[in-house]
This record gives sequence, C-alpha cells and structure tokens, in this order.
Amino acid sequence: MGPLVVSMPRTKYNNASSSSSIQDAPSSQLIGGSNEEDMMTGWQMSSRLSKKISWPIFVACAIHSDLSTGGMEGMGAGYSGLLSQKAAALAEREIGRILMEVKKSI
Repeated sequence: MGPLVVSMPRTKYNNASSSSSIQDAPSSQLIGGSNEEDMMTGWQMSSRLSKKISWPIFVACAIHSDLSTGGMEGMGAGYSGLLSQKAAALAEREIGRILMEVKKSI
C-alpha cells in the first residue's frame, strides 16, 4: 500500500470567502511514503475525484514505485514515468465513472 490521502469536498461556505471557485478539494496525507511521485499522484487523484463526486475520497497510490521496481529497468526512466502517468489517469477515470454510477443509483 502506498501513501494514503483523504480529500473532502468543498461546501458552499468554503467558497464564500474565496475569490476563485476553481479551487482543489482540501486534502490531507494520512500515511506517508518514500516515493514523492506516489504522494503527489494520490493528492491529485483524491482532490479531483472529491471535487467531481462531492464525497470524501481516500486514495492509496503506489503506481510509480511498483512500475520502477517491476522489471522496467531496460525501458529507460522516461518510459516508466510516462507509463505510470497513463496508468494513474486511466485508474482515476474508471474510478470516477464507477463512483458516478453509484452516486446516481443512491
């Protein structure tokens, strides 16, 4: 399990004092990790999903560390970085789709 992050949706009262309504959802790291890329990816994913779904979202992300140790040595650093970004984007999109379906059914 990678770093664990929680994001909470903004309420109408949070945006009342801000000049911009395009702010990210407030996030907090619950469990740290050694890979900084995993931490940033978790923060970004949880923040965007929480903003989209308007629910609290917990994300544990270990995509970058798994790909860097999973036999990608011969591919080069740029390839594994691009692959991990694509994997994170696809995971976020699919999770968002599933959560939206669940939200509509409630």
